[in-house]
Amino acid sequence: MAWLNIRTTRTLKTFFVGFIIGFLGDFFVQNFWQDIMVTSSMQKLTRDLTGRDSQNVINTKLNDSVPIRSDFIYEDDSLAQNLKADVRVLIWVMTSPDNIVKLKAKAVRDTWGKRCNKLLFFSSKDDTQLPAIGLNVTESYENLTDKTRQAFHYIYRHHYNDADWFMKANDDTYVIVENLRYFLSRQNSSEPVYFGHRLNIGEFNSGGCGYVLSKEALRRFGQDATSLCQQKSLYEDVDMGLCMKSLGVRIGETRDPLGRMRFYAFKLEFFLLRDNYNSTDLMEKGRERISNYAISFHKLTPRMMLYTDLYIYHIQRFGIFQCFPKLCSVGQWCSVRPG
Repeated sequence: MAWLNIRTTRTLKTFFVGFIIGFLGDFFVQNFWQDIMVTSSMQKLTRDLTGRDSQNVINTKLNDSVPIRSDFIYEDDSLAQNLKADVRVLIWVMTSPDNIVKLKAKAVRDTWGKRCNKLLFFSSKDDTQLPAIGLNVTESYENLTDKTRQAFHYIYRHHYNDADWFMKANDDTYVIVENLRYFLSRQNSSEPVYFGHRLNIGEFNSGGCGYVLSKEALRRFGQDATSLCQQKSLYEDVDMGLCMKSLGVRIGETRDPLGRMRFYAFKLEFFLLRDNYNSTDLMEKGRERISNYAISFHKLTPRMMLYTDLYIYHIQRFGIFQCFPKLCSVGQWCSVRPG
């Protein structure tokens, strides 16, 4: 009887040891070996799709000096970088000390502002942390025209040779800088022109979503605005439109080849929801009327600016490839090829 108990005990021990070894072995196969197989499959898939050895992409995770966005993603931004060198854009942002406290300007600086050739903030007070350049103007809605004119005069005196295009934006404006350069690459900065969202109620571009002056437009403003731009109303964008007209600067067309706008002066929901808002301005509604190469949106909170930046620059769609216009030479685009 004692012999039977010992044999039973040994059998149970053998069973439990075998069970544990089998469990651990299965765990290893299901996890580590699966990881190895998935990684191998992803490497082969990436090679097939991009023609590049994905091992080099994976290894970039080990090099802190090589910025990557997430695993297995390789972005070829050479075309965008070439445009950054060829189409120099200075963007200045109108803000205020109060908005700096509310983090509006900081959200701009930490998102799309990083992609500008040069980014400047103008306020009614100097701010060394943002930083912002203080102008000699009292902070008020009625003084937005003076604030805008002083900012453009400052840029003309100190940064005229730093860019070819000069954009004014608000601290609640989001700008897709790459799309801005793409649009401007087909324009001539030596012509007296300024671009934006042209409102049908007057000869001016809306100020909220930003507008862009060519180098020639800024030159004329810097030299002649004091004598030719004396008008002042409650609306900064109206005053700038009248000023540009006095200087012989025309409003340029900004719609894409399908007739869709690129600059959006109101909240995006205004354009997405057909039954939202009433307006005498001819603004087409619906998702299909929003350009694939939209440039700017207005009235974003700091939180929405961070969300928008995440959606545009981080989240990817697997297996979907874009087609990009091929750059033949600076300012000229020709045949389409897969991106």
